[in-house]
Amino acid sequence: SGALEPFVGGYLLLPRKDSSQKIVGLDELKALASQASSIPVTRVVLSFFSPTLVYEPSSNTLEYTGLNVSSTGDCGFADIKDATKTLQDAGVEVFLSIGGWNYNCY
Repeated sequence: SGALEPFVGGYLLLPRKDSSQKIVGLDELKALASQASSIPVTRVVLSFFSPTLVYEPSSNTLEYTGLNVSSTGDCGFADIKDATKTLQDAGVEVFLSIGGWNYNCY
């Protein structure tokens, strides 16, 4: 029929900081993924990747993506990959947002 399926979505600001300036977005993503089978959300947008991001296939690192979400050697790649898989396995679509309010020059 061509009708669009309804969805409930939200976005998660991965480099979000708490009041002590600690980056908490990755922890929030993990918490969301741990509840993936029971959350009332069908789409999640992970934001914000830099418009100039570079990802080398099979590198398994977010070093050149513009995200600053982890001090681990992979810059949070494994955690984001695991959380994304958990969400997708529970039927939640996951999208990456390129750009954002602080990338308005592109």
